[in-house]
This record gives sequence, structure tokens and C-alpha cells, in this order.
Amino acid sequence: MKESTTNLNENKISVTSIISLFPYGKTQFKMFFLCGIFYAFVGMEVILFSYLVPVFEKEWKLSDFESAFILSSSFAGWLTGSLLTGWVSDRYGRRTCLLLGLLLSVICKSIMLVASNWLLVSFLIFVNCNGSISSNISFTLYTEILNTRIRIKSTMIFAIWWSLGSVLQVFFCWSTLENLNWRYCVLLHLSVGVILLALIVLFLRESIIYNNSKKKYYEATNDLLKMNREINSSGKRKEHKIEIDHKISQYLTQRIPQKEIQSFFNGLLKSKKSKKKFKDLFLILAGLNLDHDNLDQNAENFENDGQEANHSSNIDNEIVKKDELSEGSEDKAEEEEEEEDEEEKGLKEGYDSSTLLLDPKKTMKENGKRSNGQEPKLTILVSKGYRHLFICFTIAWISINFTYYGDIVLSPICFSTLNTKALNKYVLNIFQASSEIIFQLLTVVISKYFSRKYSIVCLLGFTVFGNLIVLFYQNNAVLFSIFLMIMRGSSFSIFMILILFTLECYPTLIRNRSLGVFSSLGRLFTLIVPYTVYNDQNLTFPLTLYLSISLLNVITVFQIKAKSKNKSLET
Repeated sequence: MKESTTNLNENKISVTSIISLFPYGKTQFKMFFLCGIFYAFVGMEVILFSYLVPVFEKEWKLSDFESAFILSSSFAGWLTGSLLTGWVSDRYGRRTCLLLGLLLSVICKSIMLVASNWLLVSFLIFVNCNGSISSNISFTLYTEILNTRIRIKSTMIFAIWWSLGSVLQVFFCWSTLENLNWRYCVLLHLSVGVILLALIVLFLRESIIYNNSKKKYYEATNDLLKMNREINSSGKRKEHKIEIDHKISQYLTQRIPQKEIQSFFNGLLKSKKSKKKFKDLFLILAGLNLDHDNLDQNAENFENDGQEANHSSNIDNEIVKKDELSEGSEDKAEEEEEEEDEEEKGLKEGYDSSTLLLDPKKTMKENGKRSNGQEPKLTILVSKGYRHLFICFTIAWISINFTYYGDIVLSPICFSTLNTKALNKYVLNIFQASSEIIFQLLTVVISKYFSRKYSIVCLLGFTVFGNLIVLFYQNNAVLFSIFLMIMRGSSFSIFMILILFTLECYPTLIRNRSLGVFSSLGRLFTLIVPYTVYNDQNLTFPLTLYLSISLLNVITVFQIKAKSKNKSLET
């Protein structure tokens, strides 16, 4: 009986193996649009604060320390918010986290419109950033519905939203800060947040992978069926319709005894509200000949034999006859599998077997954790199997946060130092934000030939080169702007790959909390970025510091030793 149970677990259909069969369709595009607008909203926010601080400095006659303190409050908010949003998203869901974060941001900016002193503004910025940092969760929500083979390409294109938001905010600042009060600029940004909040409430769905990890199998199955229906209605991959239907049916019946499925179906018949919520699942269950006697007998067999495989034969005899078709694509699906099937086993052992090639028995014996199949805790980050990765990721996150946000803070300061005209200042900032788009497209090309690790190293080469030129030609506005643009674009692309890299290396149930920890550690040291810039307008020190940190990042990334069965994730 143990052997049959083991074989059953090995053949268990996972969510990612099903998602891997779907092409890029309506569901993915809707996620791309909704999560992308949220990402753009936060990209706008970063630019907004960097432009508002010089305005506050003039209006309230602030010292360099006070100006730097206002900017530091935003980094402090992102620091604490990274941990908070990571915990909320893993505990209560990605969608819930986005809603709460956006609502908090909208409330804070509404109060900011009537703020009368810099201390209140600093506090509001701190609270606001605790919510807006949930942009990381929008990234997770989008990537979790993507086929692993197109993930790097799709996420780099997705990151363009951030750059578009940055460009849009520069236009907002250009149209308001020169002739109107700064509050009009905040109001324009707030209006985008209100529209986005309405869109998320109305149209955004929870992550299928999150529902699966929380054992919400009915919700996950219904979303998979809905996605399949949308793909079929668009005319894509009709030849896989039977195969996908089969896998979705297997996915549900391998996890829930059919007697419970029958009971759930009877509940749908009695409730119009539930029937509407689980419309796609109801339709497929209604099309199956559910027999109470067979279900009872099957449930009894399930208890006696422990063999879940018998369930599918009582659900749909026609589907079972097509087993050979399903088996034909099983190897392909397993190659694309990134997390779910083996992750369920990995959770019991305290490691993510889909990503790191660790010995599970050895890891568990050494760490003594989670042999009873309980949910993993964040202590896994510093366990023996993950410790080296934790150190490397920590240094990489600190480095890239320092350089990227340093570039953003540096731009408005350097333009006022170089006495450039107002028009040139905004135009150059638009070009700098646009450079992120150029480097994202370049990263798509680089990722075809290099792994995650070497893509980061290649982009770090651009960052170091740009930093050197900026350091030696900091008094030349044209050269400074061009190579600061290269620094910023390459740093942002590294940022996006690093987020994806981090998500791929940790189990689903602690994925966003892990990302939150590294994001917080990265933001911790960015607290001093404004103080390095507001140093009597001397740019030599911050630029030298950024260069040193970038070189340290190159050495660190070479030390990362995470590997995957999946060639698309190989690092």
C-alpha cells in the first residue's frame, strides 16, 4: 500500500504542469494590465517624491538634513512595508494585499493634500510607502500565472509599466511644479490610484497557485477551467482541450475524495450565489454522471486502500479512456514544472526541491525541521541548505537598491547643481526613465543566451561603466545625463531579474515573505542614500560609493550557486 501511495504522489498533477499547457491568453493579458498599472503607480511615486523634496526645501526653508529626512522616510516605509506586505500576501492572499496596500496609499495622499509642515509630510510618506511597496506582490501575482518558458521575457516586458509610470509622473511634475502648487501634482497622482483601486476591486482575481497552496482546490480548479474556456473561445490550442480538461479533472480528484466533491456539487445546486461563483466548475461537474452509490463505494475503497487514483474513473469514464493522450505530454509538463508538485514534498523537508539541488533527507536531518509536513517558516532562509544563498541575495539586494534609488535621488539634485534650464531638466529625466525600457528589451535578448546569474553580471558591466564615466565627467551635464541614464536602465533590469530570481528560489507558502525580507534588507541601507547626496551638493562621494557597491555586487553574484532541473531557471 505504501508503494502505491508513493507512485500516486509521483504522478500527481500539479498546478504548474497545467498552467504550462496554456498559451499567453486573455487571463494573462488581464493580469498584465491590472498588475502593470499598479507597478506603474508605484514607479510614479518614486519620481514624485524625488521631485517634491526640492520644492519642500524652498517652501519650508529646510536644511539639507531635513530634506534628506523626508526622502529617508520613504525608504523606511518601503523597508517595513516589504515585511508587512510579504506576510499579508502569503497569509491572506495576493489580491487582498494589493487592495489594502493601495487603499492605504490613497488615504495618505489624500491627507497630504492638506499637510502644512514637513514633519507631517514625512510621516504620511512613511505610512504611504508601507502600502505602495505591495507592488512587489503585483509582480508575484503576474509571474505565477505564466508558463515558465516565457517568464523572463514576459516579466521584462511587464517591467516596462514601471518605466511608463516614471515618464508619466515626470510629465505631471512638469505641468504642475513650474507654474502651480505641488498639491496639484499629488492630486494627479492620487487620481491614478483611485482609478486603479476601482479596477482591482472589479476585475482582479486571486492567484491560482496561492489558492492551491492554501488547499482551496475548488477555487483553483474553477479558475483553471475558466482560463481553459477563455483560451478555447479565442481559438488557441484547441487540440489540447481534451488533454487540459483531463488534467484539471485529475488535479481535483487527486486531492479531494469524490464523496466530498458530490457533497460540494449538491451545495452548488442549492445556492445560486455559489453556482455563479463556481460557474465553470459547476458546468463541468453537471456534465459528469455522478452516482451516489459509486461514490460511496469509491470513498470506502479510498479509506481501505489509500489509492486516490480510483477516483477519476468514477468521475468521468470518457476522460479516463484518454489516459494515453495525457501520458504523452507528461514528460513535457514535468520539464516545465517549477514548484508545485515537488514543492509539496519540499515543504515537508524545509526546502524547495524544484529550485535547489539539495539532498532533502540530508537537509532535514541536519536542520531537524518540518518532517511532519507543516507549513515552512522563514527560518528556512538561514537553514544550512539556504545559508549561502541568503548571504549572496542579501548583498545583491543591498547593492542594487543602493545604486538604483541613488540614481533616482541624484538626478534632480545634479540638474539644479549644474544650473540647467527647467525644460532640459524634465526632458533629460524623461530620457532617463525611457532608458529603463531600452534595457528591459535588451535584457530579453540577453536572457536568451545567458542564465539568470550571468544576465545580472552582464548588466552590472553596463552599470559599472556608466558609473565610471559619470564620476569623471560629473560637471558635464550632457555626459552626466547620458551615462546616468545607462546606470539607471541597467540597474533597473538587474532589479527585475533579482526579484524573479528570488521568487524562484523559495517555496510558494513563504515566497513573498522571503522577497519581503530581502527587499527590507535592501531598503535598510538606502536610508542613508539621501544623506550621501545632500552633502553640500558634492557628488564625488556618492558616485564613488555606488561604484564600489556595484563592484561588490559583481563578486557576490558570481558566488550564487542555485540550480534547477528546469533549463529556463538554471542559474
